[in-house]
Amino acid sequence: MKKRIVVAGIGTGVGKTVVSAILCKALNAAYWKPIQTGFLSGNGDRDSRDVQQLSGCKVYPESFLLQEPLSPHAAAELDGVRVETQQLIVPEHDGHLVIEGAGGLMVPLNDSELYIDVLTKWNYPVVLVSRHYLGSINHTLLTVEALKSRNIPIAGVVFIGDPLPQTVEAILDFSGLKVLLEIPELEVLNETAIHDWAEKLLASGALSGQ
Repeated sequence: MKKRIVVAGIGTGVGKTVVSAILCKALNAAYWKPIQTGFLSGNGDRDSRDVQQLSGCKVYPESFLLQEPLSPHAAAELDGVRVETQQLIVPEHDGHLVIEGAGGLMVPLNDSELYIDVLTKWNYPVVLVSRHYLGSINHTLLTVEALKSRNIPIAGVVFIGDPLPQTVEAILDFSGLKVLLEIPELEVLNETAIHDWAEKLLASGALSGQ
């Protein structure tokens, strides 16, 4: 059965790539990041490379590889291109596919469309990544509200950062979400760490039905 899962975050730099690698390892899934910004002619970010190295999964090429570390619409303008959402064609993959978003849900892709507009069209279940920081409750619940208002299914939430039980409790109470993982700040991020967290995810049974 072909399954598609979108990894979305409450903002930029919250840990979507790490969670994507864990999901790829746990589900033996392939990976696709439709839009990568901050590439800087190969010397900057490329989440596809990181996920492949961490999980060993198959990686599909980006639809848009943009140079500057900016919102997709701004990075595309500097590169002299326009992000056309009809060009974000989901790869035909015989198995699970993990799709990683760029930034948060409301980042503009062009002058008329946001990332969440694409997710609405796809309607794939979302794994939401929340990182602990002052304000993360608000940002997480706003993100959940945006997804629910568009009837986008949410598979569960992953919390990243030093444990904050009161924060987790508040988010779960108000959102009704299921916790998939709670990942502390990782001192070492390598293939072994990703394997270990993938095993924990599988053992928890939280992925049942995914």
